[in-house]
Amino acid sequence: MVEQRVFQWNEQKDADLYVEAIYKGGTENDWRAEPLAKNLLPLGTVGGFRPKKDKNGRLCMVGLLSSLSHSDWPDRLDPETGLFIYYGDNRKGGSDLHKTPRGGNALLRDVFSKIYTKEDRSQIPPFLVFTPGSSGRDKIFKGLAAPGFPQLSPTEQLVTIWKMTKGVRFPNYKAAFTILNEPRISRGYINALLEGRNPGDSTPKTWKKWVETGTYDPLIAEPTLTYRTPEEQLPSPGSKHEQILNLIYDYFKKCDRGFEHMAKQVVELMDWRYRNIDLTQFGPDGGRDAVGKFILGHSGDSIKLTLAIEAKCWKPDGSGVGFKETSRLISRLRHREFGIFVTTSYLRKNAYKEIREDKHPVIVISGLDLVKILEEASFTTTEDVMKWLKDNFPLPDVCS
Repeated sequence: MVEQRVFQWNEQKDADLYVEAIYKGGTENDWRAEPLAKNLLPLGTVGGFRPKKDKNGRLCMVGLLSSLSHSDWPDRLDPETGLFIYYGDNRKGGSDLHKTPRGGNALLRDVFSKIYTKEDRSQIPPFLVFTPGSSGRDKIFKGLAAPGFPQLSPTEQLVTIWKMTKGVRFPNYKAAFTILNEPRISRGYINALLEGRNPGDSTPKTWKKWVETGTYDPLIAEPTLTYRTPEEQLPSPGSKHEQILNLIYDYFKKCDRGFEHMAKQVVELMDWRYRNIDLTQFGPDGGRDAVGKFILGHSGDSIKLTLAIEAKCWKPDGSGVGFKETSRLISRLRHREFGIFVTTSYLRKNAYKEIREDKHPVIVISGLDLVKILEEASFTTTEDVMKWLKDNFPLPDVCS
């Protein structure tokens, strides 16, 4: 188990911000125990967007607080690329996109319009990303973020999406940020910003580089564990995610062919470059429930990689998928092919370990992954998912 740096309440006034450090909440049972209010930082007590102005009335920094677990607004931080996806603050049906109580969406609009020139970037405040800790009002610092992400096109940096609540549609923003390669943010830099002074040499190097050149230097963390535990592959007990996964399992538990149809669509939802996926003939399929292509390249020149999908609708809290089932897919992969194993359950340690340690080209979509992929496609409630299932995989039509 990795030991995280911990700052107690009485150590925070002059503390630097360290990535993945825990900043403990106070002992009171109200806002006074909030580290981001007046102790570690003066960023306020509520909301995901927490903008702060300096002594001269100029916006000097923005705190972004996210649980990374809201099913309707699935913020996401990818430590292997530095990509941070953050959803805006228009979350009520019938509301205007930019007229939100805390002004978060208007801020996103203004900031993302300025990321393309040095003069405009110099007017953008740094974004400090936090998540809740495991107890009380503890907070964990996740990093310094710059708006935009280098691998996305200009039209993908800030996207308007539509949601619906109680039958009323409304727009919100989906914003892409880059967590910069800064393991520590100095207190001197923070104090200079708050006082409206030029931070000078205390300015984080990657932030200065981004402002001057527009070049992102992301904080990239290679995973030390190459396979996930059963707990990491399944939703938390009693969670909304677990309800959705159980719904999917109950829907297909007597219809393996129907789950194969769903697995095909789930793979297509992951990335538009999955193409021409067709189910194999029902019956003994030799470890291949579907085959298809994945496109690499650009519109002028591309290649197509062949893929095979194996799908298992197994009880989520059962004994899990073992080596026997995964080895059938592995043994039937041909040269330059890759596989995707889709299940409502999880892979047992021996099966997952064999895939990763022997470097087999197999992607695992476990029960929790299924639910999160559907979330990304805006199927965020049991009602949404059930309607999607009935519309796309009507029983018993897909069972044969």
